[in-house]
Amino acid sequence: MEQRATLLLVDDDTALLSVLAKTIEETGLYEVLTASDGAEALAIAEEHLPAVIVSDYYMPVMDGFELCEAIKKHPVLHDTMFMLLTSASEIEIKVKGFSSGTDDYLTKPFLAEELISRIQALMRLKNLHDELKEDKFQLARLNEQLEESFIGVVSVLTDLMELKVPNASMRGKRAAEIAQWIGKRLECNEKEIKQLEITARLHEIGKIRLSDGSLRKKEQELTAAEHDALSRFPVYGELIIKTVPNFKEEAKIIRHQMENYDGTGSPDKLMKDEIPVFSRIIRAINILEQSIARGVTMNSELIEELHKARGTQLDPRIAQLVEEYVRVVDNPSWLENKRQITIYELMDGMVIATDLCTGNGVKLLSKDTKISSSIVDRIIAHHQVDPIVNLIYVYL
Repeated sequence: MEQRATLLLVDDDTALLSVLAKTIEETGLYEVLTASDGAEALAIAEEHLPAVIVSDYYMPVMDGFELCEAIKKHPVLHDTMFMLLTSASEIEIKVKGFSSGTDDYLTKPFLAEELISRIQALMRLKNLHDELKEDKFQLARLNEQLEESFIGVVSVLTDLMELKVPNASMRGKRAAEIAQWIGKRLECNEKEIKQLEITARLHEIGKIRLSDGSLRKKEQELTAAEHDALSRFPVYGELIIKTVPNFKEEAKIIRHQMENYDGTGSPDKLMKDEIPVFSRIIRAINILEQSIARGVTMNSELIEELHKARGTQLDPRIAQLVEEYVRVVDNPSWLENKRQITIYELMDGMVIATDLCTGNGVKLLSKDTKISSSIVDRIIAHHQVDPIVNLIYVYL
């Protein structure tokens, strides 16, 4: 037998309360509880958790409006449907009540049939709310399970890389840190930054298809055949990643991570905006990794390598942001006696601590240039057509 919903009637008119309770009970639809004031009603509601409360407005101790506020703010009872009984002249009470959570009004005098009909309407609304709440809960659980599966897949792939590719996990972690930093500077949303982080961690996954011998050789020691095989690791990576459910976009990013901004890269010779922006970011990280593999370790030398690749291999604005990361994040001591500002904080008399370049790679000012008011005006004017994407650093 289906369990009846619980209904709470609240009114200080005990005669009316008794008649209403009996009439509603005769429908066989509800288990009816009663209370003669708001305080008593709140105590009963906390114990029995009614689906609907029907309350008169004028009552001692706690009136109907105060009871409604208490119910809607209650950590357990806030989803309870609430109907307030008022007289026809109390328009201001209705307006005030709707703004605080009252779900329905019934104007006195009323017929019992009308009250029952309105209660049934509130019950349908309550059931719909409960279903939506349950759906939302189940969706949240599903998302948690998917996230756990997602993290598990990434962990397995990372472990697989580490078994085959020397130091891949360490490089992947650093790549993810750089990629996240750049993503935030490009104002990517949380989902995009997560995708960028995962792709950066797995950007070398295609190398597990290569021979152990070629993976342990320096670039200059590779044979022509080994060098050709190594150049195809992004395609191998795409083939591996796209077999994983929901990794389609990551697979595409990995495929194009060695495309060059000027169209000379591989595998598809895409150029400029044809290359996915996240692939352009990973391309810059690859330049860093290749430079370090050749023995370039000084930050100034790494920045020079990035600078040389700007506009050819690398998107100028991405190169500029990676240079900033290497200069500032990798070497916090560089900020001693300097501070970072935005373009709109430039003032007459400041001395810039780095070259000032636009997103397209145009050098506006050289390091150690002293700023004048006219220079500030020219920089801001140029910024409108060719934005400066990185922060500006000036001497204290």
